[in-house]
Amino acid sequence: MKTELQQPTVLVIDDEPEILESLSIIFTSRGFRVLTAASGRESIEVFSREPAPVVVCDNSLPDIQGIDLLREFRNVLPEVQVIIVTGKGTIDIAVSAMKAGVFDFITKPVDPEYLIQLAIRAGQLYDALTEKKTLKEEVERMTEQYIIGRHPSMKNLLRLIYTVAPTDSTVLIEGESGTGKELVARLIHKKSHRSRGPFTAVDCGAIPEGLVESELFGYERGAFTGAVSTKMGKFERANKGTLFLDEITSLPLSSQAKLLRALQEKVIERLGGQKQIPVDIRLIAATNIDLHEAVVNKHFREDLYYRLNIIKIKIPPLRERKSDIAPLCLHFIKKHGAKINSAVKGISKEALKVMMEYSWPGNVRELENAIEHALIMAGSSQIMPHDLPPLDDGQMTLSKLDEAEKNLILKAIKEAGGNKYKAAKILGIPRSSLYSKLKKFGLSKI
Repeated sequence: MKTELQQPTVLVIDDEPEILESLSIIFTSRGFRVLTAASGRESIEVFSREPAPVVVCDNSLPDIQGIDLLREFRNVLPEVQVIIVTGKGTIDIAVSAMKAGVFDFITKPVDPEYLIQLAIRAGQLYDALTEKKTLKEEVERMTEQYIIGRHPSMKNLLRLIYTVAPTDSTVLIEGESGTGKELVARLIHKKSHRSRGPFTAVDCGAIPEGLVESELFGYERGAFTGAVSTKMGKFERANKGTLFLDEITSLPLSSQAKLLRALQEKVIERLGGQKQIPVDIRLIAATNIDLHEAVVNKHFREDLYYRLNIIKIKIPPLRERKSDIAPLCLHFIKKHGAKINSAVKGISKEALKVMMEYSWPGNVRELENAIEHALIMAGSSQIMPHDLPPLDDGQMTLSKLDEAEKNLILKAIKEAGGNKYKAAKILGIPRSSLYSKLKKFGLSKI
């Protein structure tokens, strides 16, 4: 249990100056570090700058209800514990508070000693949740995110990762879908001096075009309809750590220009704001297409390409390192076996032969899915050929579905006058997905 000199930081929010000062003195005298705010908006700003593990908040604030602030705080720090204080302790308010997930709900007048004990217990719960999260992340790093590979190309890859990791240089990772680009990025972060800082991953292809800048740089309250409070962007969340931008070719050209400026100036501006905010990040970008080809085709800014292409790491596809299939199979059997079929201990020679003859267009991700399928179907201690899902080699004749998809893409490109950016919009898919499909169908050069 913590001593009084080791209490957590607490953010106290109340619009009455006398109460705010009184609570601040009480908490400080018991060893807490105290932050204060006199309104909901001010508390959001304070919490954005310095997230506090414990919040003591008056529910009846003039601008934002205390219960509504909980969501804002948890967007920044999911494990935060909030104690709501109110002068009107109705059953409806109490029920709403508990449903929202507050730590506790108390009515005025407040017993100082009781409030102190509540804050101590809230801090202990925060510590327990944080420790659980840390342990979970460590287990994931040691199992799910462990890079498996005996092939010389993977040994060279690991050697390059360990060489690059201690530096602060920008890294560009190229590789087909499913090769493990994010795993490589996480390993670089783990082996860097920023490992104690956050690793913030962003799938650029999954962000609607109109929301890219608000996601990356954040926004101020009132910046647009629905922006009821200030929100930190991914750059700020990654401060002192690593920002990983996956599928970076999906970024619109206008956003690419702002990204370049942020990297060069090391400052960002939130949407709707004028204040320049310093950011200290290491950027790792990834793409499943040839970025230089995207520059040539005017889909990616040349100046940003050269800013990203300081250190390039290319991950080989699984079909070029088939000696890694066997150890990967054993790894995934061990990973999924306990929860699916613990009786399976290995894979038969016949099943391994089938897997070795397949080209694995979906790479390691597809292999993992195949093993998970086989574990469900297996009736013995070894995976047999009939336990595997149908493996239709991508090198064979296209199926009718593939033919239809290919024709649809060709039609969209024709309608767009050869402009692949417009074609992707017509198809309703990210540009990175279009490039992947063009490569799949041997149409990269059209």
